[in-house]
Amino acid sequence: MTASTVPPLPALPARPIKQARKRAVIRPLIGWLLAAIAFVAIGVFMAWNYGPQLAREVALRHGGATTQQARLLDGVCKTRKAIFTDCSGHFEFLTRPEHGQQLVKAKLDYLMMLSLDDDIPLTVTYDPARPEVNTTSWGQNHLWNRVGTLAGMVLFCVGMGPLFVMMAFTPMRRERALRAALQKPKAGAVRLSNLRSAGKRLTLKVHFKRGGKWRAFDHVMFKDESPLMLGETDRALAVMSPDGIPHVLDTGLADLALSPHEREQIQRAAQTWPA
Repeated sequence: MTASTVPPLPALPARPIKQARKRAVIRPLIGWLLAAIAFVAIGVFMAWNYGPQLAREVALRHGGATTQQARLLDGVCKTRKAIFTDCSGHFEFLTRPEHGQQLVKAKLDYLMMLSLDDDIPLTVTYDPARPEVNTTSWGQNHLWNRVGTLAGMVLFCVGMGPLFVMMAFTPMRRERALRAALQKPKAGAVRLSNLRSAGKRLTLKVHFKRGGKWRAFDHVMFKDESPLMLGETDRALAVMSPDGIPHVLDTGLADLALSPHEREQIQRAAQTWPA
């Protein structure tokens, strides 16, 4: 069926229609905003926790002293998601004679991609003036791996913040779009795909044309609802906002304040709409 041969769509009343119910927008707004804050906080914490140590270890590559008088006291490595490895433990080492041959105890805390190469003999590189600033041969061997891992995770967490903020206001924007659409109701046909149940909700992907291009977005309905399909096709009836954004109508037309006669007319026209 081409655009020029699409039969007339079921007519909506030629008058402003009141919105029969309002969907919850405050709870999703708070949820997404809290998620944004949490992700940004995780990114900031990781930068604060790992960043200074990595900066010191980079500096030690050019001005540190190395000793083989080192011993691992305890340690464990955990691989997460088969990609990230988190290693923590304690070690001690003796500074070189020219640096006072002090016994220094230190902690290691490494986050990297893939696994730690523990076949490398343990040596310690330290700052001669401040032996508490130190790193192991394992840390040095995986230094750029750790830097890249930290940078990637921080950018991901901080970058998700603005995305979650945008998603937080999406329900409010769609509610405003629906109210605007109901001032001068205009019917539209949209294609649906990926219908699936998730808890008490039905999620689906809505495909529509805007500006000559196909666009899509995810739409959520209550689980006891179903979209008002047009005949036996994969299209559903929607009310179009002035800027071309569709709002998918359910079989009961529960979002619209209609008379029983108007409701029945629209439902019958949708059911008998030709393919």
